Amino acid sequence: MSIKRTPSGFVLALVSAVLLSACGGRSDPVSGSNGNGGGGGAVNDGDSILLNAMPPGSNGNSAGGLGAPAGAQLIYPKNFRDGLDLYGNLAYAKQGLRLADCQAPNNIDEHEEKSDLACNYFKHEGLEPDTVVSTTTLTAPNGKTVTIKRDGWGVPFVEGADREAAMYGFGYAGAQDRLWLYDVLRYVGRGTFSEYLGPAPDTFAFDADLANVAGYSEAELTQMVEATAAKFGTVSSLVLRDLDAQVAGMNAYVDFLKTPGAIGQVPPEYAALSVQPGNELLKFPPKAFRREDIVASAILIQSIFAVGGGGEHVALQLLQRLDPSFGPDSGAVPRVACEFWRDVRHANDTDTPYSIEARHATQSPANVS
Repeated sequence: MSIKRTPSGFVLALVSAVLLSACGGRSDPVSGSNGNGGGGGAVNDGDSILLNAMPPGSNGNSAGGLGAPAGAQLIYPKNFRDGLDLYGNLAYAKQGLRLADCQAPNNIDEHEEKSDLACNYFKHEGLEPDTVVSTTTLTAPNGKTVTIKRDGWGVPFVEGADREAAMYGFGYAGAQDRLWLYDVLRYVGRGTFSEYLGPAPDTFAFDADLANVAGYSEAELTQMVEATAAKFGTVSSLVLRDLDAQVAGMNAYVDFLKTPGAIGQVPPEYAALSVQPGNELLKFPPKAFRREDIVASAILIQSIFAVGGGGEHVALQLLQRLDPSFGPDSGAVPRVACEFWRDVRHANDTDTPYSIEARHATQSPANVS
C-alpha cells in the first residue's frame, strides 16, 4: 500500500479517518539506525498532468529563528517555505504563459522566479517521486517493511508491505515533519493550550474558543473512539487499526530522536521554550501519543473549518417564511418567494457601481435580474 502526503493532507486525513495527518518534510536523509540513506534516480510515474503549489512548503515545523536574539539571521529548515516561493512568484510570471516544453521543477533550485512556462510555478503531483533525495526503511510492529522516500521538495511517499505498515510509516513521516505541531495541537484540541504554553491572553483565548464548541473531557474523548468502534462495523475496526498504526509510527519517531543518531533533529521549539520554569510539558521528549490525542486534534480542526458554510438552512427558513407552502413535496420554489430571494441574496447587483467595467465568466452569477 502506498501513501503520498501533501500539505493539504493534514485536514483530509483528519476528516476521512479521524487521523492526525501531516505533510511533507525534510529532504535531508535522517541518519542513524533506521536504515536511512540516499535515493536513486527519477521514477516519474508517467504522464501525469496533475500539479500543486501548496504554501508554505513541505516541512511543517515552525523551526528556524524561534527564540533567536533580535537581529539574528533566521535559518529555516530545508523545504520550509519553497511552496510559498512557488506560489508567491506567480506574481512575477511573464505575460503569455506557455504550456509547451514545460517540465515542472524537481526542487526549489530548478524553479525560476520569472518565467513564461506555466508549470515552472508548480510541483508535480504524482504518486511516485520524480526524484528520490532520501530513503528511510522501517519495520512496522507487525514485522512488515515500510519505506519512506522523499523527493526534492521534501514530500514523503510512503510504501508499506500492507496497510498497517503503510499507516505506521504515515505516522512516522508526519512526526518527522511536524512533531512539535502535533504536540501542541493535542493540547489546543483539549482546551488546555494555556497549560502547555503558559498563561497569556492568546493561549487563554484559544482555550475559550474551544470551550464554546467542544471542551470534551478525557472520558468523552475515549467514548468517541469506543462509539466509532461500535457504530460502523468492519469499517470501524479498519479505522482503529489505522489509528493505532499511525500513533505507533509517531511514537517510534520520538523514540528515534532519543538515540545518538538523531543529534540535531529534535525540533528546536523544545529547547527554546523549555526555558520557561516549572513547565515539564515543554521539555523533550513529549508524552507518548494516544488515540485520544488524535481525536482531540480532529476536534480542533473540525471546530475551525466546520462552523462556516453557505447558510443553506437559513435560506430554507427564509423561503418557508416567505411562503409556508414551500417544503419537501412542494416541487419548485414558489414564484413570489423565489423572486424576493433572488433580489436579496448575496450577489452582484446590476445597479451597484464597479471599480472596473469588465465582466468575467467566473462571476457567479454574472449579474442579478
